[in-house]
Amino acid sequence: MNITLNPEQEKFIQSQIAKGKYTNIQQAVDAALKLLEKQEITPTELEKKSTHQLDKLAGTWTETDEIEFLENTKPFRKIETNLWK
Repeated sequence: MNITLNPEQEKFIQSQIAKGKYTNIQQAVDAALKLLEKQEITPTELEKKSTHQLDKLAGTWTETDEIEFLENTKPFRKIETNLWK
């Protein structure tokens, strides 16, 4: 697959390489695609994954426990969602 970058994109990638963040264009593109992939995870999927992991760690949660957890972590989900915009 060949990818064509516009001049601004190419300049940005070159500046990131010059700053030492990446050693080549491929690394920069890989990082960009990983961010895009993370952006595709919806908050609902994140909630399910985090709840499941916490259940495994903490044992059995009641529905009340889950509601309380989700309510208390709403600000963090908003922050995370905004980070990937």
